[in-house]
Amino acid sequence: IRRNPVTVYVLNLAMADFTFLLFMLTYTLLNLLKDLSCSTLPILVKHLVSLLLLSLFAHNMGMYLLAAISIERCVSILCPLWYRCRRPQHLSAVVCALLWVLSIAVIAMVTSLCLSHQQEQCRLALIAMYILNFLLFAPSMVISNAILLIKVLCSSRQHQHRRLYIVIFLTVLFFLLFGVPLSVWNFMQHFSSDPLGHHQVVFLLACINSS
Repeated sequence: IRRNPVTVYVLNLAMADFTFLLFMLTYTLLNLLKDLSCSTLPILVKHLVSLLLLSLFAHNMGMYLLAAISIERCVSILCPLWYRCRRPQHLSAVVCALLWVLSIAVIAMVTSLCLSHQQEQCRLALIAMYILNFLLFAPSMVISNAILLIKVLCSSRQHQHRRLYIVIFLTVLFFLLFGVPLSVWNFMQHFSSDPLGHHQVVFLLACINSS
């Protein structure tokens, strides 16, 4: 496929989704091993927690990339002249690299605090992560897609790109329906006094979304 700004984002999104599925597969196998073993090994439990946190890294990265794709395509419609003439050539690669660094930095902070049993600092780090996700990236993704959909439906000139925009819209919609429940469940899990059930369901939905 010829390289263009969209394919750079899609390649990185595929990498993030594949990483999430890899972590989920490893988590499932270790969880099965824990259930089959006669005694619960502390190191196994720690590995399970680590894998859950690492899966959040890939999950967050998927959200960041979908937000970037949505914003860029929205800008391409709202400011077509700037997008065609003045858009930096390597903008997509730079944005993806910055988002990987951001995602790694966020999960490194959360993992280091939560695995060191600093409960209060762990909660603050998780709150900061979810504020970043739900108050910055998720709204920008939803608003950009709403603008994108309205412009495409109302403008006949966008007919040639309509298929691409519909695919992006459906990808974001699937993420909101299948991916976001994992973030909500994980958030409630860390701030609830009783362990929450139905984790298999939210993991399955997130794996369907990444697949």
